[in-house]
Amino acid sequence: MLVSDIDLFKSLYTRNVSFSHLGFVSSLESELLSFCESEEYVNDINNSSNIVCLITTKELASSFNHKLRLIINEKPKQLFYEVHNYLFEKTSFYQKDISSFIADTSRIYPKAYIAERNIHIGNNVVIEPNVTILENVFIDDNVIIRSGSVIGSEGFQYVRSDNGILSVKHAGGVVLKKNVEIGANCCIDKGVFGENTVLEENTKLDNLVHIAHACRIGRRCLLAAGVIVAGSSIVGDDVWIGPGAIISNQISIGKESFVSLGSVVIKNMPQNSYGIGNPCRFAIK
Repeated sequence: MLVSDIDLFKSLYTRNVSFSHLGFVSSLESELLSFCESEEYVNDINNSSNIVCLITTKELASSFNHKLRLIINEKPKQLFYEVHNYLFEKTSFYQKDISSFIADTSRIYPKAYIAERNIHIGNNVVIEPNVTILENVFIDDNVIIRSGSVIGSEGFQYVRSDNGILSVKHAGGVVLKKNVEIGANCCIDKGVFGENTVLEENTKLDNLVHIAHACRIGRRCLLAAGVIVAGSSIVGDDVWIGPGAIISNQISIGKESFVSLGSVVIKNMPQNSYGIGNPCRFAIK
């Protein structure tokens, strides 16, 4: 899409440019439109090859590579999310309709709700009573979803704006790989910018687990009751997370790590580490 095609950008840009994705400056997506309000990200942006257009302030503009297309605004973050919502509501930018498919071998209880479009439910899937499966959800073979869980819900993303609090639309989806099990009354949010929240093969969730938007949970992970994983966090393969533990947003937990019950993880954990406490302290196992 061209910057000039977006009404919200009129009179704010000097050179037109096309972009294919929206996201944070840490995103690896190609032809990215992003925003920056802080000097701490300047070096990362200048060294990036995938960011083609940046919304930023007049004060920061001279800090960036001259090849980067800039859109100058006093409130870059607010404008960025307004543009995201505009693309979601007014254009086909995020549209990715798929042919819905429900395998004959799946077992869906009568009181479950399944969205009418953009759904894939594979072979031998079990969906218990009062489960809600919303749009843009892909469920692979042999997945079990226990009673009361919600898959594909809107995440918690709001931005304070001149007109109050802006509710950010979620344009992504959820992918549950083969042999995943979801306990009762869990919630898995869909991604924001068209990306998916993903649970890899053979991962198991206990009851009352919340997985926020754009998280990636690795293979063979075990998440006990009451675990919260905040947005855009990455959990490696073979990780154990104990009851009531909280993982802050944009955190990475390395493979084969152990997070003890009730821990609050606010820093990245290396692989094969053991974490305990609030805030979480960790050491290599």
